[in-house]
Amino acid sequence: MSYLVRQYDQAIEQGNRTIELYPGSMLANDWLGATYEKRGHYDQANAAFLKSKELQGAPQSALAAYQSGYQKSGIRGYWQKELETAERSKSVNPCWMSRVYAHLGKKEQMLEFLNRSSQQHCSGPHTVIADPINDPFRDDPRFKDVVARLRLKRD
Repeated sequence: MSYLVRQYDQAIEQGNRTIELYPGSMLANDWLGATYEKRGHYDQANAAFLKSKELQGAPQSALAAYQSGYQKSGIRGYWQKELETAERSKSVNPCWMSRVYAHLGKKEQMLEFLNRSSQQHCSGPHTVIADPINDPFRDDPRFKDVVARLRLKRD
């Protein structure tokens, strides 16, 4: 995927084509949102993330809360609302939480949940090497340790 190799313009084109072909794809909207976010196109990122939530069946009240978070604090407000929602959930997916904390730039929490995700073998750690959201954490020895335990290589 172009997003993972930081070819964001191409990833945006691919994402939009995918959504044209599969308008109900929650995952395509999520990846498109992440790509827009990395490009600094926060309005489009927020719209794609909200569409992904809508396709997941989020109620209008939840969508309004995410939108409000975005309006108040930009894309960080969106992710803060995601964190609040996840913290209220009884079952926390460590893979997802590591991503949320990465978006918020919260290194300690991101590394904690990344470590948990590697131990619980949930889906998600396989992209940890390539996902640009993790770039700020790559030099941390704890990040490198998780990668080594997952036996992932970066060419």
